[in-house]
Amino acid sequence: MSASFFEQECTPEVKLLFNSPISMPPFAARLCKGMESFDSLLFDKDEILNEDVELLEKRILSGDIMNPSHESVMEHLFYTFYINGISRAVLQQLSRHRMESLSVLSTRYALKRILRTLSEHPTREELGRFLVFTGNDKVDEASCQALLAVISMAKTGVKNDVLKYCIPESFKLRLLITVNARSLRNFFVLRTHRKAMWEMRRLAFAIYDEIPDEHKFIFDDRMHEK
Repeated sequence: MSASFFEQECTPEVKLLFNSPISMPPFAARLCKGMESFDSLLFDKDEILNEDVELLEKRILSGDIMNPSHESVMEHLFYTFYINGISRAVLQQLSRHRMESLSVLSTRYALKRILRTLSEHPTREELGRFLVFTGNDKVDEASCQALLAVISMAKTGVKNDVLKYCIPESFKLRLLITVNARSLRNFFVLRTHRKAMWEMRRLAFAIYDEIPDEHKFIFDDRMHEK
């Protein structure tokens, strides 16, 4: 995929809603060695000292088999993101990481309410508001036809619990995700790789872009180039 591929319309919307202070991992590391007290932790400031950056880079983030790190302290740094516009296929991919807390738009409760926002005879463009298109015309047309079938059955009174079985994998979802920095490092090394699923790559880079600039050094060694 070229860099321009990531600039197309179907790149998901990602917004960072909250993060814990970046001072948490170095505080935890020093606490384990008896070098910190609770009074030294600043909860109201998302900042880090130069010596703590060095501590993380040399002792926590750069471990190997011969010199293992204590990367578990990175679990005290977490992020909550709002994500809009990923497919059900990508949601399955996310769940396989077993790393995050997810709150996802419920098709059981919201499907018919979503579909009612469409016109009586929706165009491909309208359907595209609810589908992730792949760029393959045949696949994208099949997604459109599948969604039209769902819309048609919804009008006959089929309940959401049954109707949702016909939803195409390309159907867009909204969700909140909370993930810690240790798991996010693993996510980035796998999902920014060129062999990763293309939509997952887009999501991974979009998440990285939302991370505060002063936090990015924690993840840079796990990022592949676009």
